[in-house]
Amino acid sequence: MAIKALPTVSNVLYLQDLVPGIAALEGDCAKEELAYVIVRQGTESDSIAIERMSSERQIVWTDKDVREVRDSRMREQWAMQVFRCMCDAGNITGQDDKAVFEFSGGAIHERFVDGTFGDFLKAYGALNPIVTRALRYAVWEMNPDWDLRTPEEGLEGEQANS
Repeated sequence: MAIKALPTVSNVLYLQDLVPGIAALEGDCAKEELAYVIVRQGTESDSIAIERMSSERQIVWTDKDVREVRDSRMREQWAMQVFRCMCDAGNITGQDDKAVFEFSGGAIHERFVDGTFGDFLKAYGALNPIVTRALRYAVWEMNPDWDLRTPEEGLEGEQANS
């Protein structure tokens, strides 16, 4: 069987299902009013672009484990992951009640956030950190290799680093 070069795309992921606390931000509303995102699996091109943001990387070997140590702009890398893999989002609005993110047209697996990464950062950076956390968790569900939390750390470990 041939391997298709189409990235896998998630179903609709509701932000309140990803991060506790989103439901409190949304209040009591109907399901169609809940904030959601659709993300795709990253490609090798995405991984390369994200890796370029790392300034230094070391692998540390000890008697007990192996770990990776990075000197990088981690939050900017997380934003780049969301920028490159988010295909659609809904009910995430700015102060003007307009959608924070616009997307290119086409098939869902070909859609990208419109504009440059700098434009995206302006909108993304204005969001509540709990919302940006939910967006990256959605991306990490489709791209577990990018999730730097250890199973022991889970949500609590990542929150300590955000």
